[in-house]
Amino acid sequence: MEAVKAYNILAVDDEARVLDSIREILKANSQFVLETASSGKEAISLIKKHPRKYAVVLVDYLMPDMNGAEVNRELLKINPDLILVMHSGDVSRDALKESLLSGAVDFLEKGLSAFELRRKVSAFCKKFEESTRSLEESEALQSTNEQLIQSTGMLGCSDELAKIASLIHRASKVDSPVLILGETGTGKEVVAKAIHRLSRRANLNFIPVNMSAITSELFESQMFGHLKGSFTGAIANHNGHFKAANGGTIFLDEIGDLPMENQAKLLRVLQEQEVQSVGAIRPEKINARIIAATNVDVEEAVRTGEFREDLFYRLHILPVRLPSLRERPEDIRSLVLHFKKKYKGDRKVILMEVIRKFESYKWPGNIRELEAEMQKLIEIIPDDKITVKHLDSKFFDEKNMHITTLGRYSYDEFKAYLRQLEIEYIENQRKRFKNVRRAAIEGFKVPESTLASRLKALDIKF
Repeated sequence: MEAVKAYNILAVDDEARVLDSIREILKANSQFVLETASSGKEAISLIKKHPRKYAVVLVDYLMPDMNGAEVNRELLKINPDLILVMHSGDVSRDALKESLLSGAVDFLEKGLSAFELRRKVSAFCKKFEESTRSLEESEALQSTNEQLIQSTGMLGCSDELAKIASLIHRASKVDSPVLILGETGTGKEVVAKAIHRLSRRANLNFIPVNMSAITSELFESQMFGHLKGSFTGAIANHNGHFKAANGGTIFLDEIGDLPMENQAKLLRVLQEQEVQSVGAIRPEKINARIIAATNVDVEEAVRTGEFREDLFYRLHILPVRLPSLRERPEDIRSLVLHFKKKYKGDRKVILMEVIRKFESYKWPGNIRELEAEMQKLIEIIPDDKITVKHLDSKFFDEKNMHITTLGRYSYDEFKAYLRQLEIEYIENQRKRFKNVRRAAIEGFKVPESTLASRLKALDIKF
């Protein structure tokens, strides 16, 4: 018979009778192991000794040495992922506002029925269980999105990446030029390789070229080739990148950095589908699929005269815009698992609390930065269990977060934030159940009258 899991609960209150009452209520559930603290300072001392011991911390709002909000802020400095619940007889608007903004996940009124308090604490324990679960244990069955995305060799499950995967499949069926746009580190070469691999050219060469690394003087020689003796140092014939890619695909990375004089030379290749080697008398026909990529805002560069408009339109037949990692945080789990395997971290267990930190971080370096962080965690950290304590301080700096924390909201902003979350949740459920109202109601797990009331309040037609 499987043992019942026990959860350590810490109750903080300056009144002994309140702590006794909580003890009586919670002892009815053998899963709860209650400890108590009679002041905020005592609670802080306990959490410092055992920062990850307690599943839930119940904190009284009105205490003489520190109020509950002050205690919360100090506790979160020790462990940012603590599940803090305010437990108070003061149910004023100010108490509610200060409690939520201090990091409490809920506000419970003293005098709550024994059944309801146990139910609430049980729900918070499940939340704690989810936060400490390892990444591997949290992986669900593959979604339709994941299957489509994986068919291109990419990793993730987001709608944004699924749209990119669909574009890749469409682009692989034709020979038109492709222009991949996206920030540094978003995987532009991965997309280019996927288009080539799924195309009829897959068995021929894929030639990647970093355009920013080629000097203007050597551009024609390196791209189109040269004949022996055509210039000092030309000791042998050289085919150049376009001829090497003939029949296959040439990937022109960082094309936004190409100087104007060389843009004209590249434009001729696209228009005439031929190249002329340095020293050659006549041009040669080539048949290479052109895929270009840049992190530059090319349309803005066209407006400012830094990029040729005619070349832009030649390349912009099939544009693919890659979202940044912060725009698709739901893909982070798949990428973490991939890099964990890549760097031979099979023995490592990565807790979900780490993933939550990753999902709220801005990732200015995108996938490349995530890979570097994973390499450090796998190869440098000696512990087998990776928790938030192993993360760099940048993951705890609010200015690096793209998901704004509650502490930055006024009360009215906080209410607006909650309203927007509810709207997004309902919209996502509607998409999930393909606008079938009955299926969506079952998915919401609320009475139809409750759903109808919320839809009316939020002005959502469904």
